[in-house]
Amino acid sequence: GSAKARVWYGDPGRGKSWLACAAALCALKAGATVAWVSWPDLLSNLRDRVREGRPLRELLRPLASPAVLVVDEVKGTATEFSADVAETLIGRRVESGGKILLTANLSEAQLWQCVGDRVRSRLAAAGKCTPLTGADRRTRK
Repeated sequence: GSAKARVWYGDPGRGKSWLACAAALCALKAGATVAWVSWPDLLSNLRDRVREGRPLRELLRPLASPAVLVVDEVKGTATEFSADVAETLIGRRVESGGKILLTANLSEAQLWQCVGDRVRSRLAAAGKCTPLTGADRRTRK
């Protein structure tokens, strides 16, 4: 669609990553480029490389070019570093008009605390934030 951002949040097993995968596949079939990153893995890898002296913006540059960016499994406690990554990657992407899909294993309040008010505001203005509820689909028979 025309929205630049989609955010799905809620407890694990509710179908957030499945929806993001389906949307990414639709984008690929339409000829768009897609990048998929896991938030915990991204933070871990970036932290190590920043410690080596690499600038954060330079490290995130490859994620700026795909037409669609999927950031999966946003979770954890907000730190100064994670807030910088959220602002640089998510906030700037939305600000520049890039499409982003974000999933979070958090409540809405926890998600916004994790990414910060500026990123929350940009995501909300650019698209739709939807809670996914119901039973854990992984444990249903």
